[in-house]
Amino acid sequence: MKKHTISTLGLVAVLGIGAVVYTQRTPPVESASLPTEPAVNLPPDETPLPEPEIVIKTTPASVVVKKEPEPEPEPVVMAPTVPQPEPVAPKPQLTKEERRQQAMDRYWDKMARNFDRKLNQLDREQNPDRRLDLIQSIARYVRVDTVATLEWAATLTDPDEQRAALNAINQNALTGIGARIDTDETGLPYIRKTTILSAVESTGMVEAGDYISGMVNPDGSQVYFKDWPLQKVAQVLRGEPGTEVQLMIERVTPDGVWYSFDVPVQRSLIVMEPQF
Repeated sequence: MKKHTISTLGLVAVLGIGAVVYTQRTPPVESASLPTEPAVNLPPDETPLPEPEIVIKTTPASVVVKKEPEPEPEPVVMAPTVPQPEPVAPKPQLTKEERRQQAMDRYWDKMARNFDRKLNQLDREQNPDRRLDLIQSIARYVRVDTVATLEWAATLTDPDEQRAALNAINQNALTGIGARIDTDETGLPYIRKTTILSAVESTGMVEAGDYISGMVNPDGSQVYFKDWPLQKVAQVLRGEPGTEVQLMIERVTPDGVWYSFDVPVQRSLIVMEPQF
């Protein structure tokens, strides 16, 4: 034992501090005890400081939200601006007489324009046959303006053409009692107006406003015109110039009294005049 001890001490003496360090650094395995935590010697009057907390800040990952594409706005189609019509004043209500007069005015105006147009055609026409056709057509205007038609016939320089014009005028001219008639609520025709050189007016017994209730035939029979169409009444009153018709006239006094009388009328050429 002693030899071993000496040799050990001698080894220590030779190695010196280095051996000691080796001894401290490499303790025997049997006596080594590994503590779980190192012992910390603190002064008795001091308390251990708390270990600093380590705060790890984490930045959340940015979430990318995929947006749906916005729908494109539909094109706005602007409707064309339509100008508003100006308010039209309502047409005034016309009476029966006013409507009848307007219709007559349109008729006279149309016939007058046709008369002038055919006169211009006759001036340009050189063919004899076509000229006679135009003369026959122009002569019908005697039912619209008798005086103007007779004056036109007098201007024809060719004797044959003038004779043809006068014959056509006589064939187309209206003959009768020379009165314009109409009807009212009574159903009887009345004399609205007499014409120029009127046969009925020349009697001195009949005037505008008188009712023609009927006529007396040559055999003495009577015909009543109540509720007859005007065209039928006019057809009966017309006749050859120089023939006679006896009219049954009824008149209403201002006091509302009705009285009747008969008037003989000799038919003649009806002189028509335009209503414009």
